[in-house]
Amino acid sequence: MKKKLAAVLTVGMLCATLVSAQTTENQPVEISGDTIEYNSKTQITTAVGNVNIKRVDGNAQAARAEYNLKQEIGQLTGNVRMQYNDVTIKCETLDLLAGKHLIASGGDVYLTKAGDTLNAAKVEYFDQRKFAQTIGDWAKLTTADASVLTAEYISYDMQAGQAIAERQVKIDAPARKLIAAGDHAVYLDNKAGREPVITLTGNAWAIQDGNKITGNTLIFKTESSEGEAKGKVVLQLPPQQKTKPSVAS
Repeated sequence: MKKKLAAVLTVGMLCATLVSAQTTENQPVEISGDTIEYNSKTQITTAVGNVNIKRVDGNAQAARAEYNLKQEIGQLTGNVRMQYNDVTIKCETLDLLAGKHLIASGGDVYLTKAGDTLNAAKVEYFDQRKFAQTIGDWAKLTTADASVLTAEYISYDMQAGQAIAERQVKIDAPARKLIAAGDHAVYLDNKAGREPVITLTGNAWAIQDGNKITGNTLIFKTESSEGEAKGKVVLQLPPQQKTKPSVAS
């Protein structure tokens, strides 16, 4: 009887509201929730209700979580909010895969870093490479100055500070009174103190203060308001309104 009881405690589920353990990198991890089931053999924890996961490198909240403390993989669902190093993720479902590979989904995902927010139906993030990319047919990148870059696909190399947008690219920069579009765009953020730059190529056009310019390549500096156009450039200026001569009394 004693032998059977010991086996149940080792293999079976233990109910609790808080589980603390060490990860494979010897980092402490703490999981809390309204109810928790913990398998001491597999180190799989299932938490339901007001779930909170705390680690040295971040924390996460969700309605439900299944997490393998040994392999550091699992899934969070229901109003997920995760702060991981300097990246914030908001979504409905977050899959934690091996190698610090994250997939956020649920129809409206937000990934924010240094004031820039990547938004899509699904976002894949590789923490070891500091690389994110969208999955689906729409994507939006909102920069720190409230400029919005939309496209069918956007990738963001956070180590290089470079985002690439493909297909149906559009730019709306209210601070510069600028709208623009093209087939392809490259955005360089303010990494290492440089001025952010957006380069549009392929059927590119832009309108600013009523002036329209088209070209193979359009380059915009977001802070100094400087720009450059290359290849078959056409500049269209709005007609100047003629002022009527004043009549002397």
